[in-house]
Amino acid sequence: MDISKNINKIVNILFYICLVSILTITAGDSFLLLASIPIIFSAIGLDKGIGEFLIVFASSFLIGLIFGDIKQNCLFFIPILILSLIQIGLIKSNLSDKYQIVINFALASLLFIGIYKYQMITENISIADMANEMKEAFSSSLEYDIPDRVYETSFALYPSILSGLAMLYSLFSLKIVRNYLAYKNKGEDIKNLNTIRLSKSNFITLIAICLVIYFVLSFVLSVPVKYIGANLIAIVIIFLILNGILTYDYLTMRRAGVISRGMRWFFIIMFFYFFMFIFILLGISDIFVDFRKKIRRIDEK
Repeated sequence: MDISKNINKIVNILFYICLVSILTITAGDSFLLLASIPIIFSAIGLDKGIGEFLIVFASSFLIGLIFGDIKQNCLFFIPILILSLIQIGLIKSNLSDKYQIVINFALASLLFIGIYKYQMITENISIADMANEMKEAFSSSLEYDIPDRVYETSFALYPSILSGLAMLYSLFSLKIVRNYLAYKNKGEDIKNLNTIRLSKSNFITLIAICLVIYFVLSFVLSVPVKYIGANLIAIVIIFLILNGILTYDYLTMRRAGVISRGMRWFFIIMFFYFFMFIFILLGISDIFVDFRKKIRRIDEK
């Protein structure tokens, strides 16, 4: 019996090593494939234990050395290790679903931004350099001149863009891992994701954090004010959009079947830019009105 268990354990470890290695080789510039790797590691750590987690991670790291040098391998696997440990720690904690998502988002955002900034420094690339290259590429095809500050501000928005990706990663990674643990009877899924909302106190806290970041970056680190303001506004908008999306899903959930709800979200995703402003307005309104609370009251009656 023990021999059979050990064989199954070895087979599982080899399967995970092969899976991670294949994803590592094929990930390239695909955000979805890259994001799936720390999700797999988190599931292994929470389901199989830290021992198997470390074996799979170390083996995948060593296999990665075959296809790249030590520096590239460290730059690839260390962030994955950090993201995996963050998720394992959050899921094992007693924090609510909302705070697990927020903390995961904050730490993942800092990590994504840090990696991008590190690559800019090592490759000796600045925002001005990227803006000049973009201007040269567009100047020949456009009939009018776009001011240099527009190009620079566009590239300076990389922290907020990476934060948006971090938000998607935080939501889906926690949802997938906890769903897997619930399937294995080793944890609870995030069952009522659309009940999570941005309250007045949460919104005030968000604005206060943005103000602190603004003063620290502008006065202590001397980052250009226009870059800071644009990114902070974009991050606040990300939270408002998310609040609007969750509110919309809650309001329409009662009147839609699984198929019609799925089709509706398919078209929203396909034409997201058309719905984005609606979600922003709905997200702002829900902060002060709390539509979900009103719907619950109606249902109770």
